[in-house]
Amino acid sequence: MRRDFQNLWQGQKPFVFFRAPNANSVHCFFQKDSQLFKTSDFKINGFLMGSFIMESETAFIPSNYKKEYSFNPKSHSVQPFPLEESEEEKHAFVDLVNKTKIVINSGVLKKLVVSRKIEIKNNLNPFKLFNNLLQLYPQALVYFWHHPKAGTWTGGSPELLFGIDEHGLKTMSLAGTFPFNSKEIYNWGSKEKLEQELVTQSIKKVLSDLFKEEDIECSDTYTKRAGNLVHLCNDISVKKGNVSIERMLKNLHPTPAVGGIPKREGLDFISSNEKFKREYYSGYMGDVDILGERNLYVNLRCAQLNKESISLYVGAGITAESDAELEWGETQNKAQTILQAL
Repeated sequence: MRRDFQNLWQGQKPFVFFRAPNANSVHCFFQKDSQLFKTSDFKINGFLMGSFIMESETAFIPSNYKKEYSFNPKSHSVQPFPLEESEEEKHAFVDLVNKTKIVINSGVLKKLVVSRKIEIKNNLNPFKLFNNLLQLYPQALVYFWHHPKAGTWTGGSPELLFGIDEHGLKTMSLAGTFPFNSKEIYNWGSKEKLEQELVTQSIKKVLSDLFKEEDIECSDTYTKRAGNLVHLCNDISVKKGNVSIERMLKNLHPTPAVGGIPKREGLDFISSNEKFKREYYSGYMGDVDILGERNLYVNLRCAQLNKESISLYVGAGITAESDAELEWGETQNKAQTILQAL
């Protein structure tokens, strides 16, 4: 895998390596030309890479040329990576959180995810970064995407946007964040519980517009580990769910776990107040087999690789009860997903 990765990287042709959660194999799709393939109907076989603001066409790397590698992660103990706190960046983020709370208290929004972009100068080894992510996060969808015309991104996402197969559809609501601790005892507060409830109810409302309510099942809320963090989670499934990827994306993406409630007002606020384009951060990606399984994940805990730096993207869910200092700390903790793999 290392040899193939390095050959593809040096050849500067499009490729993607990825591993599904809890799997023991890594897949690679690659191209022998530099064409940027895009789809509007999603009737393709390949690995999709979609942006936060959904466009008319979504980039993908076809699975015409592919390889598979066995992979068994080893146990790793890691220490937090020191991340220098910029007072200017912190002040800007705290201001954004407080501005968001004002809009929430006015009744325009119920909940919103705001994010930050962290730039780090780093001449990293791309394969080493990807391999470390594989080792550190066996329960995540770990990927490394490179396309000369669409950028280079990597990450380890804990969040399934939706999966479709012959048995129906599955998705999840994921919100609230605490650092993982070895005792696995977490005192979830009213803020985290409200945030999770808002996300869950919003997703269930979307599904009820597409499917019969009696076919929709939702698990009890539980704590789900994602590397160095834990979140509140509900698994949601639909029996006999026959719906296209295109329609699901149109209705579900972006979920309130990365956007806002209501959706349109949330997108407008993000567009007007975040000082950068999210691009693929909080977009969607995953392997699509038009005749088999189609599993798309929310592009969280991710980074964009540049020539001499790496850009980390992290966000926090804001409600009326949010404390701006604590939300800043949450983004610092989320940054560790990528930082520990550097």
